[in-house]
Amino acid sequence: MKNLSFIIIITMIAVLMTGCINKSGNNSEDNGQNKNGSNFINSDSSDYIYTPEKILFPTLSSGIEYINNIVFFGEIVYFTANSNNIFSMNIDGTSLTKLQDYSTFTSSYNASINELIIDSNGFLWVIETVYLGIDIQNRLLVRKLNSAGSELLTLDISEYTTQTGGYIRQLNIDSDDNIYLGLEDSIIILDSSGKLLFTLDIMGWVNQIIRMPDGIVAHYDGRGVLSRIDAKNHGWEESIKLPFGVHNVLAGNDELPVLFTIGMTLYGIDAKTEESVFILDFLNSDLMFDILQNVSLLADERILISTYTSFGVLTAPVTEIIILTKTPYSERQNKELLTLAGINIDGIIRSAVVQFNSTSTTHRIHVTDYAVFNINADDTTGLTRLTTEITAGRVPDILALSGLPFRQYLARGLLADLNGFLDNDPLIKRNDLFESALKTAQADSELYRIFPAFNISTIVGNPEIIGHTPGWTMDEFEAVLYANPEADIPMGEEMTKELFLSLMLMHNMKQFVDWDLGEVFFDNSDFIQLLEFANRFSGEVNADIQLGIGAGSEMIASGRQIMVWSLFKDFLFYRIDRTLYGGEIIFKGFPGETNAGSIFYSVSDVGITSHSKNQDKAWEFVRLLLSEDFGCDNIHNVFPINRALFEERLAEAMIKDGLAIITPSGVQINIPEISPQEADSIRALIDSIAGISEHDEVIWNIVSEGASDFFNGRHTAQDAARIIQNRASIYMAERIG
Repeated sequence: MKNLSFIIIITMIAVLMTGCINKSGNNSEDNGQNKNGSNFINSDSSDYIYTPEKILFPTLSSGIEYINNIVFFGEIVYFTANSNNIFSMNIDGTSLTKLQDYSTFTSSYNASINELIIDSNGFLWVIETVYLGIDIQNRLLVRKLNSAGSELLTLDISEYTTQTGGYIRQLNIDSDDNIYLGLEDSIIILDSSGKLLFTLDIMGWVNQIIRMPDGIVAHYDGRGVLSRIDAKNHGWEESIKLPFGVHNVLAGNDELPVLFTIGMTLYGIDAKTEESVFILDFLNSDLMFDILQNVSLLADERILISTYTSFGVLTAPVTEIIILTKTPYSERQNKELLTLAGINIDGIIRSAVVQFNSTSTTHRIHVTDYAVFNINADDTTGLTRLTTEITAGRVPDILALSGLPFRQYLARGLLADLNGFLDNDPLIKRNDLFESALKTAQADSELYRIFPAFNISTIVGNPEIIGHTPGWTMDEFEAVLYANPEADIPMGEEMTKELFLSLMLMHNMKQFVDWDLGEVFFDNSDFIQLLEFANRFSGEVNADIQLGIGAGSEMIASGRQIMVWSLFKDFLFYRIDRTLYGGEIIFKGFPGETNAGSIFYSVSDVGITSHSKNQDKAWEFVRLLLSEDFGCDNIHNVFPINRALFEERLAEAMIKDGLAIITPSGVQINIPEISPQEADSIRALIDSIAGISEHDEVIWNIVSEGASDFFNGRHTAQDAARIIQNRASIYMAERIG
């Protein structure tokens, strides 16, 4: 799949905006004292919910245009606005005050506030950048202010960025007023006078620098380790191992000193037991956002947060302050509960849940994302837990099916046929959606899953080279390669042995697995041929190569690359591919026994369970996902299944917008808009697709492990195929049994 790391020149932006602890000194290792916060002692409870109250920020009439750098101190909020002003207000939005005693360090040059924090004594600290002019090194200052904005201290820290060639990513202050400056891959610690105390090198990037409730500053590495910094001994104090999947770490209070998020769920680490405690799922409080900036656990059990949201093409970024009040369900709106479960539930489904809960007068959806129980990227604890719940009869009303064993659920009769709901719906009709996508989602003519969006997985190239007819066999695929000997990297630098094998299996799963009969077919000449062909590719992507569209254009022009795997997501991909391959392309698809061609790669699959007693209301949620209005605001960078929304997006892509890319050698390539003839070709492509991506994690792991032994020379292709066949047969027998 292409890496979109290229330079885009857009002269008509408006066109695209239209439309609807480690003592060794290495803080990322666990070879010092290590506290374990990865054991969960609480899970989500349906006895209560946190009710949100959004606090309105002052309007433009207050002279505030752009808000950032929000910090809390008790029940006071401080924030910067318009780059060089600081304001305060109460958490309920009252008593807005501009800190009149504050001004940037110099009035002779432009200056802006990069960072704002508040220490445990209520003093404000800022990093200011003073712009001295073109080709002149900017000054970087740390300033300490009182609550009125008066200057208490100013330090020039420009030398640290000059010496390292980097920039200050983060700022924090410990209880002794030591200053912590986060650069790209190191943390510089200064005393309160600005004297350098020591520097800590970070493995990777400086991720988050956090002041804990006891005044000690810590670093979270983004990979599950929170390491406290020992300022007295100039090193690392201790590390805390956090659960898998932790994205964001924040300081809590004395009872829960460490807070963290996994997905949209907030946890804390209990100071006494050192175990992870569930606090709330923001989604079940009808909240969606991109970044949780701040959390304050108030004394009365309320929770104060600030959030930042950038998603949505038609809306500007939004910063919000929200007060969450713990409320028993019995005191909440009298709504009947629907349940939705899945693994790593995506943003489209989450957004639909929030919208459904805010508009339905009779029901609300409670979400459980079982990914929070996984302990590493390959772990299946969450799936096992969900399976146990289902086996015990605790079946959700709705399943987010991505990442779940869909075929197993079918065999067990767990999913309801959606055809009747779709055919009898008064608001959305079958012909409002792409019928080809619906057909590929069916099993035995019954619709057990449906999806609001899709990508198209295919091979793209110039038809004069790879052929004018979609689809091909493996022999035809190899014949094209033999006819183009100069194509030494025929599918580009990013194609590897394992990636090619996984894509071929995804496109041709039915050739090797019969889910209905519970049989597999790996020990045969077709699969052996596939293994041998995949072995021609590189074992891994060369770290030194230049990836991206621009680099690809030069390899294509030289003839070294003649095709590429494309996860065709939107019309921008079409425009770029068509231009790079000389003005005409064909979506050839991957080779297969039956000229497999292109397939749908479904996005945000959902199903209604046959056990649900609220199937009609569950369908209302599914209908929302499929609607044009919802898709306009929430479905982007993928193709919508809703035809009307698809046509709106296509019309936008047919407007001239001045798009261009720049190659690594500096050549500009203009990207024309889509023509009416090309629009017809894209519609015809979608209507012609008869396959959908099939993936079973267990099957793939068996194939991957067996293929690896062949790729590494430990087994022949024949031996690898036989081992894969035996292991996969056992798995299928256990699955049916």
